[in-house]
Amino acid sequence: MPFLQTAKRVAGSALTKNIVALGFLATWFGLPPGGFRKEIAERFAGKGESVVAANLKSFEAGMALAETHASRARPQWNGVDNAPKLILTGNEAISLGALFAGVRFFAGYPITPASEIMEWMARELPKVDGVFVQAEDEIAALTMVIGASFGGAKAMTATSGPGLSLMTEAMGLATMAELPIVIVDVQRGGPSTGIPTKTSQADLLHTVFGGHGNLPRIVLAPVDVTDAIHIIVHAFYLAEKYQLPVLVLSDQFLGQRLEVIRPVDFQALGDQVIDRLRPSEEELVAYRRFKITETGISPITMPGMKGGMYTAAGIEHDEMGRPTSDADIHEKMTRKRWKKLQTVERQEDDLLWHDGDADARVGIVTWGSTKGVVEEAVSRLRRQGFKLAALVPRRLVPLPVAPMQAFLDRLQAVVIVELSTGQFHTFLNSQLRLPDTVRLCQRAGAAPFTVGEIIDAIKEVHTA
Repeated sequence: MPFLQTAKRVAGSALTKNIVALGFLATWFGLPPGGFRKEIAERFAGKGESVVAANLKSFEAGMALAETHASRARPQWNGVDNAPKLILTGNEAISLGALFAGVRFFAGYPITPASEIMEWMARELPKVDGVFVQAEDEIAALTMVIGASFGGAKAMTATSGPGLSLMTEAMGLATMAELPIVIVDVQRGGPSTGIPTKTSQADLLHTVFGGHGNLPRIVLAPVDVTDAIHIIVHAFYLAEKYQLPVLVLSDQFLGQRLEVIRPVDFQALGDQVIDRLRPSEEELVAYRRFKITETGISPITMPGMKGGMYTAAGIEHDEMGRPTSDADIHEKMTRKRWKKLQTVERQEDDLLWHDGDADARVGIVTWGSTKGVVEEAVSRLRRQGFKLAALVPRRLVPLPVAPMQAFLDRLQAVVIVELSTGQFHTFLNSQLRLPDTVRLCQRAGAAPFTVGEIIDAIKEVHTA
């Protein structure tokens, strides 16, 4: 299309060529022009009436240009939904959800592609009397978060793969001290410094298994921008309830992309905003901070609470918090900490997304932001008559084994889709019995999957 020539003709400048293109696209896609005209006038108002007029003329010229090509096939729309919407990136959604969940302390170190979360928190936390700290490195950031949580605050940090590597030891401290913390990992290409500006799903095994000793943690993974809000609120709910680290696995593709989403029902999310379990007056008489319970959860005090003093350390301890190297006590306390994950499996939502045909014999399993292309590929193929089903776990640890196994047991073949060199397949194989026919649709990352790639992989299995 002659956007440049049209701009020069109607405005006398090449600078308005993008506005010509905007007018063309608005008409081509059948979008109402009023909002565009209003936005153009507001955007260029500070540059004078002549600039506003030139841009409006360019917009109209672009519309006219589209009309001259009316014979070409245009996209068909089902209608325009004029309901109010939000425009957010995944990183902004995580930040917004965390603020709603009650985060009041954030410490972090700049790292692409997670830095926008830190920048958002630096701007917004002080408005609600929260505290933001830019630490000297990721180790300091997480230990500050642990200290803030010990002090009673809902606390979090955000990082990417290299930073998570540095945080792994401190994660064990939070587990041993049974303190609620939330870590967001916005994955990027790697290893080492890798490709900071490109996406990946290759931190999976590090996140679910990384750490020395027996280190229970919960791992969640949002699938889109709307889900990022829900998942981060749920992350704080789980961290505060079960008093352990909760990791949220996002990625560059999700974290930095803009989506138009419907307004979130925060009132409905309010049930997920809770405070940690506090001891009763009776429990404070001879306070046992790490009391062994049926659920693995024991009441926690804040500094200054009368009768609530205890030793909080990263070394093994008894129920009072006193350091010990006794093998029997270590066994009991290890089981206490792991019992929390069993309680999660019994009491909490499985966070499984599924779609497709109940009688399908071919299934697709993926996780994280890859859900989008899988959903579209399955939708297209089902319209063509293919019998398919898709499953996406949004809680990776503890993995909802029973419902996922039931899904797999009715399949003859499964396609596993992931942006890594088989990490998700390895993880699933360690937890589940996979069908005899498994097709891996995988790449190391950098570029997200296309719908066509997923369709080709499914057809290969479906026609085998």
